[in-house]
Amino acid sequence: MTVPTVYIVGAGLSGMALAESLSRPERGKPVRIVLLEGRPSPGGRVSSYRESHTGQWADNGQHLFMDVYSSMLSFLDRLGTRNRVVFPTPFSIELLDEKNQSHRFSLDPKLGKIGGLLGVLSFSGLSLGSRISMLKAGARMSSGGLKEESVDHLDARTFLLQCGATKESIDRFWELLVVSATNLPSSDVSAALLLRILRETLLGSGGPSLIGWSIVSHRDLVIDPALALFERRGVDVRLKSAVGRICLEGNQVTSIVAGENKLELSPNDHLVLAMPPWSLEKVFPIEMMQGELCQNIMRLSFSSGIVSIHLWFSRPLALPAIGGFMNGPVHWVFNKDLMARPERSTEISPDGASYLDISYEDGRNRLEGTFLSLTISGVDAKDERSEEEWLQSALEAVRRFSGQPVLPDLLHHRVIRERMSTPILGPGQSLYRPSNQTGVSNMWLCGDATDTGLPATMEGAVRSAHLLGDLLFPKLSRGEVRS
Repeated sequence: MTVPTVYIVGAGLSGMALAESLSRPERGKPVRIVLLEGRPSPGGRVSSYRESHTGQWADNGQHLFMDVYSSMLSFLDRLGTRNRVVFPTPFSIELLDEKNQSHRFSLDPKLGKIGGLLGVLSFSGLSLGSRISMLKAGARMSSGGLKEESVDHLDARTFLLQCGATKESIDRFWELLVVSATNLPSSDVSAALLLRILRETLLGSGGPSLIGWSIVSHRDLVIDPALALFERRGVDVRLKSAVGRICLEGNQVTSIVAGENKLELSPNDHLVLAMPPWSLEKVFPIEMMQGELCQNIMRLSFSSGIVSIHLWFSRPLALPAIGGFMNGPVHWVFNKDLMARPERSTEISPDGASYLDISYEDGRNRLEGTFLSLTISGVDAKDERSEEEWLQSALEAVRRFSGQPVLPDLLHHRVIRERMSTPILGPGQSLYRPSNQTGVSNMWLCGDATDTGLPATMEGAVRSAHLLGDLLFPKLSRGEVRS
């Protein structure tokens, strides 16, 4: 019997996670996997590049992890790299206000819900009334009677106000959280997405979850380990193979054009499009362009951007691992030197995850570092600031956080703007998010824009891949093509 082939278009996070899922030896059924990527390197929106001036791998953007996001962490388990993600406990960040006053926000998940309660009440960046309003809003959002679909028509800012949050708490705390989690301002994102995020992370029955980061680049965390695993499992990875056309006969894909090659699909083969909406609409079969699915995907093709500014200084600067800004032109500053130091790990949890001790009580909360990365989320597509303007905003942010009006010499910098980073999932947009199925018997969708209930995140991308893997593999085992 001919071994079925699954062609996966797109070697971003969801495409790689699906290739891993379908190629697992324990599946028991041989399946040929062909992973097609138009770019010279896999990774998509979790890419890294070799910085020629320093020799370091630098990421296209900074990602944080939550220990409750099981899909992403299980994917790293399969790659053998989960120990490269660390979860500081207790988790503390410094937030800088408009007057350059620093306020510490700390969460100790070991204390469960009490840890979250103490973290909010002790946060000096808000008035006591606003802190109490945050607790009331949290209690309201934790209520089992509040359904996510019932608030999808609201934007997150309106929803927070309805839950009792004060304007001060939104402007000085919630806004930073929302734009970081969804890559959209609170006035533009669906309240249902915010509610789902909070319930899965900070408002769970066991209290707030752990927040962590990778101590290595995306290249060392995901891309190279995935390529090595694919080589061992016989996954056929083809780079510089952009798909330009999909051919249908009746209700089945019969061939695709990838690069200069036309690939014929047998009746038992399948095609998976692991691509963002703005790329999907370019390759969809012309016969489907007027259909409901394609029209819905086009509604999701408006995107929100992210700007990352990498800075290398001649002398060290004392900064925390992570610092945030209240109402600032920059959202976050990351001390990459501190974040990449696993030797500061002081505790190993029962599941093998490392925990960094960056306690703010013993004077070791700041480490001198020369490599910094700053992030601005939710950048409007119409924002046409120049590279120099982005750079100056970043340097001013570093001056404010370091308390040094005169900075060391800037040896090198890199501004990376992802204009099309995540789809805009505003109020009511969940109606247009597609499932994994397309209505074509052997063509499927995969990626963070599919209907996972989560915003366009790493967890959403991998969760979509795992859902599709479990749905698709039984059909491959039976040699079934749905009609």
